Amino acid sequence: MNRLTIAQQGKGVERDRGEMVLSPGVGVAVLRGLMPLLVGAAGFQAAKRLRDRGGRVGSDSLSIADHGRLEGGVLAAPVDGEGRPTGETQLVSNGVYGQPLLTWSDAHRHHLRSSGNVRRNSWRELPA
Repeated sequence: MNRLTIAQQGKGVERDRGEMVLSPGVGVAVLRGLMPLLVGAAGFQAAKRLRDRGGRVGSDSLSIADHGRLEGGVLAAPVDGEGRPTGETQLVSNGVYGQPLLTWSDAHRHHLRSSGNVRRNSWRELPA
């Protein structure tokens, strides 16, 4: 089973309507599909195509964040691969698109704050 439908006020909800808890594998698959929206400067254009008339890309329940200092996180660190301070970046907050994950140069080009989330496997590789 890859999802669980939550009952609302003691009653079952219609199929495919209501809140769902996704297994980690399904959550990863959903985020993988959203990558063009969430990573890189091209995410701005992708978000434009997905916004509704109110400027939303999802319901009020949809929030997606990247947190480079999340305690216990796999890549938790005080700075990212470019030496920028890490922290929380709201990619989507309550259904409203914020900004994609950006390198320092992309952020500078678009007059935004760097998201502080660039990974670098070793000093020999460029940040990604």
